[in-house]
Amino acid sequence: RMAYLYGDSTPFPYDFDWGRVTCKSGRLYLHIMKWPGERLLVAGLKNRVLGARMLADGRAIVRCNQTHDAASDYHLLELSLPAEQPDPYVSVVALDIEGEPEVEPLPLEQPDGNVLLPARLAELRGSEGLAIDRAGVVSGWKSEEAQLCWQFRVRQGGRFQVHVQTSMEHGNPKALGNHEVCVTVAETTTRGVVGCRDAVADESGDQGNFVESSLGEIRIPAAGLHTLGLRADRIDKDAWAGLAVSGVRLTRIGELEQP
Repeated sequence: RMAYLYGDSTPFPYDFDWGRVTCKSGRLYLHIMKWPGERLLVAGLKNRVLGARMLADGRAIVRCNQTHDAASDYHLLELSLPAEQPDPYVSVVALDIEGEPEVEPLPLEQPDGNVLLPARLAELRGSEGLAIDRAGVVSGWKSEEAQLCWQFRVRQGGRFQVHVQTSMEHGNPKALGNHEVCVTVAETTTRGVVGCRDAVADESGDQGNFVESSLGEIRIPAAGLHTLGLRADRIDKDAWAGLAVSGVRLTRIGELEQP
């Protein structure tokens, strides 16, 4: 029923931390599961928004403001929302847009300063048998010759913390192991160890499905398009699942020092 009403495909290459976007008949639907408060920022939509309303009450108009930074080609939509979530589970905002949906196809720095690079959007290089499984996790990464590469956009230069996400889907820390990796962006490099040593268990002892390891800092010199490369300096040969990467997350931590 939900797909019939709102469509089941998204024009964006990823979901958002607040929910997801679907489209149908030239209209976008924002499914808000984590209520952001009185303001929601959506990056990457290039269409002009003609109007917006809450579907919990079709008469509730949502005020919109769009900006476009020409230097970085960064499109930002700001929605003014009620202080309280209209629906306790999922609140839907309908956007009427001009033309068919047009969005930034590459991973994009989000308004909170995060850039999420899912493994399924990476270019796989250097090793036969390297693949992305149905869960969106790299499989077959068992040699130092392999590499993942992503293209992405940032709204301005700056300093970013690098986090590499690996899968604990097999439920066995020994399957994941610990691997020495290297991340390079714009001629800056950081190295570290990723894997089960960074797993955090909850009160029940469950370590979850994914582990996030912090590698250090990189510097991105300017706004616009950049390439990130992830390679292994040393693969843990005892880890039968190999280097099971699910993605990389960059977090903006500061501005570049002025010369």
